[in-house]
Amino acid sequence: MHEGHTPGPATRNGSKAGAIVALVLGILLALVGVGGIIGGTASAAVLNHQGGDGYLTAPTRSFSTTSYALISPPAQINVTDVPFDVGRLRFTAESTAPGGDVFIGIGPKAEVQKYLVGVHTSEITDVRISPFRVQYRDTFGSEAPVSGSSKVTIGGDPR
Repeated sequence: MHEGHTPGPATRNGSKAGAIVALVLGILLALVGVGGIIGGTASAAVLNHQGGDGYLTAPTRSFSTTSYALISPPAQINVTDVPFDVGRLRFTAESTAPGGDVFIGIGPKAEVQKYLVGVHTSEITDVRISPFRVQYRDTFGSEAPVSGSSKVTIGGDPR
C-alpha cells in the first residue's frame, strides 16, 4: 500500500466479512463455554450435597403435630419416560417422643384416605423455606392407625 492511498471497496468488504465471520464464531464458542460453565457448576453443586452413601440430601427439618398422621399433598412423580436410571428415593422419619412410634405410608391418594378414615390427621397446606414454617389443616378423628416403630427408613426406585 502506498502512502496516501486508500484501499478500494473490495478490500474493505473482504475484511468486513472476515470480521463478521470471526464475531459469529466467537459468539458461538462463547455460548458453548457458558454452557460448560453452567453444567460444571450444577455438577459441583450436586456433588457437594451428595452424601457418602450416594444420596443427595436436604437439610433436616422438623414437622411437629399432635395428630396421629401427618399428610403431605400428593406428589406428581412422572419418570416413566426417562431412558436412564434417575436414582432411588429415601425417606427417613424419627419420633421425637421417647418410645414414640413412626409409620411412613406411601400410596394412591384414595387408598391413603381410606386407610385414615376416622383418624386424627394433619395435612400440610403450606411450607415456607426461609424462615422455615409449616402450616397444617387438622381433621379430627377418634381412631388410631396401625402402629409402627420409633425410626423408619424406606427407599425405592421412583419408576
